[in-house]
Parts: sequence; structure tokens; C-alpha cells
Amino acid sequence: MTRRTPFALLLILSVAMWSGLPALARQPSSYQAVYQARASGLSARAERSLEQTAEGEFLLSQHMEVRILGARLGAVEESSRFLVLDDRIRPDSYSYRQSGISRRNQNVQFNWEQEVATSSEDDESWQVPLTDGVVDKLSFQLLLRQRLSDPGVTELEIRMVDKDEVETHLYRVTGTEVIDTGLGRLDTLKVERIRRPGSERHTTFWLARDWDLLLVKFEQTSGSGSDTELLLEQATLAGQEVTPRP
Repeated sequence: MTRRTPFALLLILSVAMWSGLPALARQPSSYQAVYQARASGLSARAERSLEQTAEGEFLLSQHMEVRILGARLGAVEESSRFLVLDDRIRPDSYSYRQSGISRRNQNVQFNWEQEVATSSEDDESWQVPLTDGVVDKLSFQLLLRQRLSDPGVTELEIRMVDKDEVETHLYRVTGTEVIDTGLGRLDTLKVERIRRPGSERHTTFWLARDWDLLLVKFEQTSGSGSDTELLLEQATLAGQEVTPRP
């Protein structure tokens, strides 16, 4: 089995944490959540928060750290600023900063009037054409939650800016399950990412049915067979502490 570096773990956790935003009703509820992650003997603590900064304007941010024997090896800061207008998501900007032994920066600026996004990674930059409904790698979850709040939806696709292109991700609801977490047992909706036939990668996440589809658990198996797990430890949603089922 290939052993992951601390920074490979950070990248996986960044993808995993996409899935933790509450369902979109009229305006998303503010929240704070803490997760514990494990992969190939490494551990990381991830903190995620959503706050409303003005009428219809929101900031979603997360902080992650990888530590070994208490020593901090690296961290990731990620954020998305977006608008919610008539129940529609309009990203304004996206930022990713990786620090430590390895460094990486990503930014996306959305210009909806000109229908183009300026995307960059370190010293490279691209102009990516925009169409209605395209989001960034954090705000995409609002669309996901909005669609999944409809019990009739079992499959869906989300389009997001990723480097020099708009990438499409496909998802399928596969059932419900009660999950043991750091704060107790939670009823969840189980969702899997649909990948190309023959792909050795598998991605599954579980969303709290009683707590606006908050991310509860995430699992990913890579092509090399390495596993990554993310599990909720504690959270508050709209000022209310998330509690387990009776």
C-alpha cells in the first residue's frame, strides 16, 4: 500500500470537506463543525464554518492541520465568498492556501457580467468560460444540498471551476444509515460519487437527515487501495448544538 504524505492527506481532506454545508432553503444557516480525519497513520483536525457577511452574502471557510506526534507539518486554509439570490448561488471568489513543507495557492475570481472566471494556481492562470449554475469547489455544496432536499432526487450533477476547466461531478443517493460519531448516533443520507466504469476510486459521504444534511462521515478509497476517513466530532447549526438521536 502506498503511504500518503501529509500533504496528500490535506488535499484529500479538502475534497472531503466540500460536503458539509446545510441545505439551502431561502438563506443557508450559519454553522461551525469540527472533524477528525485519519489516513495511513496520519491524523488531521478540520474546522469548518459558514457565516453571513451581509444581506444575501456569505463566507464559507475551513482550516485543516496535519500533525505527527504533536508536531504541525502543514495546513490548508480554504474559503468561498458567494451570493444567494432568489435561491440561486452566485460565487464571487474562491481561495486555497497550502502552507508548510509544501506550498500551493489557488484562486478563482468570477465575473458574471463578462461570463468568465479567472482561475489561477501558483504561477499559472486561465480564463474559463462561465454558464449559469457553475460554482466553485466549496460553494458547489449549496447546489448539492438544495437538490438533495427534494426526496424525489436520486441522481444529480454539479458543475464547478477546477483550474482551467469546468468539471462535472455526478452523485447518487444510495440509501439511509445510522452512523456512530464523536457526539453520538445520527440518522444519515448516504450519497456516492459516480465515477467512470472501471475506476478503482470510491467516494462516499453520509449527511445528517435531522440537521439540514450536515456532513457526518466521509470515506474515500484511492486507486492504490489507501483509505481516508473523516468523522464529525462536534457542531452547531444556527446557534443550536447538534445532538444525537434519542
